[in-house]
Amino acid sequence: MKHKNHGSIKSRSNSKLYAFFILIAVVLILIGGGAALLASSVGIDQVNRNAEVSVAVTVSGDDLIVKVLNDGRINDLEIIQISISGLDLVNNVAYKNVPKGGGDIVYSKVSYGVTGERSVLIRGYFSDDTNNILLVKTVDFGG
Repeated sequence: MKHKNHGSIKSRSNSKLYAFFILIAVVLILIGGGAALLASSVGIDQVNRNAEVSVAVTVSGDDLIVKVLNDGRINDLEIIQISISGLDLVNNVAYKNVPKGGGDIVYSKVSYGVTGERSVLIRGYFSDDTNNILLVKTVDFGG
């Protein structure tokens, strides 16, 4: 009577079980990373939604344009300040007075030579001496 060797079958099933656990671990890591990315983008969206005045930012050639909408505390908003990651803007460039009732504020030539995606922060200064972040957004400067 011949005796069969079952060791190789056991070894193959252990390999499959090991591969299955590795696959589960990779999937869990990817899910965790996706959840962290989603949580960070939700935090940025909350800053935008909870702002006291709505603003939008666009790039047009070498200019950065901030559109201040006529809502919220627009009548109390006096000055806005922009910050662009990787740039040191001097005060006379970063700070601009807000026209009554809102509108477009043009930061001329501020994006000259700027390329790629940059984080833009817009802070509002109000007549009651408070200031708040109105927008945090990643902007594509092209190039």
